[in-house]
Amino acid sequence: MSAERISITALIPAYNEASRIGAAIESVLAQTYPATEILVIDDGSSDDTAAVAARYGVRVVTQKNAGISAARNRAFAEATGDWIALLDADDRWLPQRLEWLIRASAAHPEIGFGFSDYTIEENGVQNAPSNLARTPQFRAARGEANATDIYAIPREALCKALAVGNFLGTSTVFVRRELVTRNDLRFDETLPLRTAEYQMSEDVEWYLRVLKWTDALAIERVLARYVRRSDIQAENYGRVRYGDVKLGERMRALPDAYEASAPDAFAAMRRHHLRHAASIHMRAADFASARARLAEAQRENFRASDALWLAAATALDCAAGRSATRVTRTAWQRSLRPMLRSVVRVAERK
Repeated sequence: MSAERISITALIPAYNEASRIGAAIESVLAQTYPATEILVIDDGSSDDTAAVAARYGVRVVTQKNAGISAARNRAFAEATGDWIALLDADDRWLPQRLEWLIRASAAHPEIGFGFSDYTIEENGVQNAPSNLARTPQFRAARGEANATDIYAIPREALCKALAVGNFLGTSTVFVRRELVTRNDLRFDETLPLRTAEYQMSEDVEWYLRVLKWTDALAIERVLARYVRRSDIQAENYGRVRYGDVKLGERMRALPDAYEASAPDAFAAMRRHHLRHAASIHMRAADFASARARLAEAQRENFRASDALWLAAATALDCAAGRSATRVTRTAWQRSLRPMLRSVVRVAERK
């Protein structure tokens, strides 16, 4: 298929994003390779999200609020493009995002799924100019660098890398529509996404099912801006990490739904994820959750060092311990970390 004939649907699910949906759409309209259609799924917003989107002349589909997975699935059903490129309503594409999609698909037409690099902005400050550059498991999966910045990554290698931790930005992901429809690769709307203990990543779960059918394209170019708030990240990240444990359990129960190597890859990282979740809960002064994750890790494989952490979590689980931990974390976030970043930037300019 020639580049002139390739059509692309830009998929934007949105819920109460009236203040940000315009900038997301504008980033699609600014593409050097234009999208064939821009499809906004308004997931039952109570604000003016749909009206704001409609002013740009894009296609807006409204539905009752059913969650991000249902919104993306509705877009899969409505899309007409050869490729579907995902964009969250609070993120932005850089102008060459779709042009590089076309280059990558021309280089490896046999592959039906891919992603690119992106930058992370936290509370208005860029704290990761290149997310892939700082991710060692991506570099291991990618192999030796090349001059084209386009890589074909075997599905087994990408699953192993994702088992360490998710580094794919949803707003950089693209997938062939035919691959989705042929294999019924919808997002799973039945996942227990959020509980008091964990938050399962619906996007990672979907990637691992897609990778059953195709290898992956990686574009090592920053082509999107991922915007996040550090307060929300600090509150939820421990549950997200424990969600990786629960996702591993799900794959062990339903192995045929996923790429063959994925269940074992996640099982191998299970104890690591438990300890990581515990450390995040410790920093957030959620000592009860930290104790629960450490106890589970100890049942997997006892370690004396974790016994000490478990004792510390027990000792700090009081008003004074929680207060001291929060003060330390606030000082790090507001003073020490910005100061350290300034020193690094000055050193890099010299």
